[in-house]
Amino acid sequence: MSLVSFCLLIFPFRSINKIDSKPVSIKEAQKVTVKLLEKLGYRADVAANGREAVEAFERGRYDIILMDCSMPEMDGFDAARAIRATEAGARTAIIAMTANALEGDREKCIAAGMDDYIAKPVDRSELAHKLARWSTTTMVGVSSLDDPTPPENGTPSIDATRLAELAELSDDDDSQWMNTLITKFLRDSETRLVQLQAAAETGDPGTLKDIAHSLKGSAWNMGAGKMANHAQRLQLMGQSGTLDGAAEAIARLKEELSLVRAQLTAAAKEFVRKK
Repeated sequence: MSLVSFCLLIFPFRSINKIDSKPVSIKEAQKVTVKLLEKLGYRADVAANGREAVEAFERGRYDIILMDCSMPEMDGFDAARAIRATEAGARTAIIAMTANALEGDREKCIAAGMDDYIAKPVDRSELAHKLARWSTTTMVGVSSLDDPTPPENGTPSIDATRLAELAELSDDDDSQWMNTLITKFLRDSETRLVQLQAAAETGDPGTLKDIAHSLKGSAWNMGAGKMANHAQRLQLMGQSGTLDGAAEAIARLKEELSLVRAQLTAAAKEFVRKK
């Protein structure tokens, strides 16, 4: 049986283009992948190759595209270029997927107009982390941060209800699901904090805006509402083109990240114990 390549695009409120290669029928592959994405809070629209993916993109708006790099008729690189050429308005995030994971793959993907990279076979927690990072909208039941609200004194840094919702996405035999998701989030947040500090020090409002926007989305999806609000303020500073007060805002964000880390670390231990 030949390997199957298919492309999956997801309807907004969250949207993706996922392409995978599996020694199963297209119907079976689609069913498995759509079910996984549904568990992560996404709805999927399916295309069979890169050309169909581009046509689907032209017909409707998608928040995220998960793009396989090897497809019939039009590969992922050409499909990404075609999408960028026809794109109008806000930029749609494209996450590349490849089984090769070779040195230089990421650079090739970025050069084609993609925004991020994930290796196959895809780790479920890594997929969830990437989607949270690049999603332009919040998950179902989570309020938008378009209008930032001040963090309330005395409220927890982490929303326990949100963590419980994430825990429900785990398979029964995956005792490390939450631990892995939390570890990836904290590691990525530390990296983003360093990048924010560098952008502020070098006077780069555009980079500050982009990094703060990414951190805001992942924090909100992890239930770290206060942290997301701090990131939102930095994003607005970057949008305004002025970095006055950025150092102080980053310092507050760093303090909040410390609180988030402590609460998430404790939560991860509790989830493992319950499993």
